[in-house]
Amino acid sequence: MDDIDTLLQALNSKNKEERHKAIFALGATRNRKAIEPLLSMLKDPDEEIRERALMVLSWIPDPRSIKPLIEIVRNEESTLLRSSATSALGQMGNYAVTTLIDALKDDNKYVRHAAAKALGDIKDPSAVHPLYEEINGPLNSDRSFIQKMMRSLASIGKEGIDCLVELLKSPNALIRYETANELSLVTDSKVVDPLVAALGDKNDDVRRKIIIALGTKREKCAIKSLTTLLNDPDELIVVWSLISLNLLAAAGVEDAFNVLLECLKDPRPVIRVNAVGGLSEAKNARAIPALRELADRESGLLYRGISTASGSEITSISDYVEQAIKEISSKGR
Repeated sequence: MDDIDTLLQALNSKNKEERHKAIFALGATRNRKAIEPLLSMLKDPDEEIRERALMVLSWIPDPRSIKPLIEIVRNEESTLLRSSATSALGQMGNYAVTTLIDALKDDNKYVRHAAAKALGDIKDPSAVHPLYEEINGPLNSDRSFIQKMMRSLASIGKEGIDCLVELLKSPNALIRYETANELSLVTDSKVVDPLVAALGDKNDDVRRKIIIALGTKREKCAIKSLTTLLNDPDELIVVWSLISLNLLAAAGVEDAFNVLLECLKDPRPVIRVNAVGGLSEAKNARAIPALRELADRESGLLYRGISTASGSEITSISDYVEQAIKEISSKGR
């Protein structure tokens, strides 16, 4: 008798633990011979058994599973089973997109969240508008739900990313904040100009998140905008802009590295200190001569306490520079 036949027989064991093990072992085989027996387990009186069968069915995508899964999503009373079936449908292709779109409005948040993720797994463009509408709907205070829907929009591709760009203009600050966060993960360069245009956002938290998002973009217009923000009257904005420039310099972006070198000459101590921190993280030996010049200029000078991006306070820029030089010298490119 084959191992698969042994496992199929174990599904009928009176020992619950044996049945659990058999279900997972069948899923691990990825053998389609297991589909019909697993579907029959969806009628088991034990909810835990049914839930595990749903999970395993998602490991072996098969058209035979789609109709039973849809039936559970639409009519099952158990929210655990509805959410598990919803997740499983996300692995079955675009045959159940309509059901998943409807599930975005389910009364239970776990089902809604599962539907949002499943639509991202399927990547069907027909889900873009419903996801966009739901983000702007009555449940738009559920941060986790918004995040999952935005992630799915980004996963779908061009149409979804276009919708995310539009969401930067939402009247809801939470949506704008989460949009900026999601766009920071999008590699398409077309999101850079909209992010730059949104830098004038009236909400400080949103504005800072946009600045950090620009710190993931290598385009010249992003670096230029971050450099301009170094003259912002809000010192926090200045520091966040430096953090983004530091990230770019550490990633090897030459233009950002050069901006930090220029910042070493800035009359504002907070700029000089955070530029030193960024150059230390960049670990580029070409920064050492400029850092030595700064150390000489700062020699013997003490400050009340200059905040760095990491939250520490510096009283001697000269000492901080020497630490940076040592760091670069030991690991520099």
